[in-house]
Amino acid sequence: METESMAGVRPDSGTRAQLLAITERLMSAAGYEGVAIKDIAAVAGVRPAAIFYHFPTKADLVAAALDASVKALAGRLAELDGQHADPMARVRAFIDYFGAVKRARNEFCFAGVLAASCKGLPENVAVGVKQFEEQIAEWAAGHFREAFPDLSGDMVRAKGEAVLALAEGALLVTRMSGDQAAYDRVVAAILPRLVER
Repeated sequence: METESMAGVRPDSGTRAQLLAITERLMSAAGYEGVAIKDIAAVAGVRPAAIFYHFPTKADLVAAALDASVKALAGRLAELDGQHADPMARVRAFIDYFGAVKRARNEFCFAGVLAASCKGLPENVAVGVKQFEEQIAEWAAGHFREAFPDLSGDMVRAKGEAVLALAEGALLVTRMSGDQAAYDRVVAAILPRLVER
């Protein structure tokens, strides 16, 4: 098996991290079926064989990229928890952060794009999508539980899922319209009611 890049350098952990980032960026725009290994290799400046050195299949590459996204998101959520004493302030900060990062890169959410075709995804990729999406909904639900301890479990869960839907939906409207301000308008219309009792 060929294990060298076009520059003749053996792939390393830096190449692996680069491949994960490129995979996320390309699939955020074109989805799972819209991106081939050769596309990722071309952007990375490596031969396709260099990708297979790290990842036996395309599904393994995408699952690893999702795992990296889940870990990065967990770190960011922990930071938000440490920055805000009020649980609803944490939820608002997440919505702001999520939109700012994606709009700065003019991307939709990686997991959100893949979730749209969830039924046709390889098993390990579908699991990664579910982990990413559940992480947001469960984190948000925990903050609603903290802020409103007398809410029913079903209502807490629904509010957590609504945070996920708001973040993903506002990005979708922004992407479809090409209007970067659309995210803020959607959030302003929905978030104040969501964070109320």
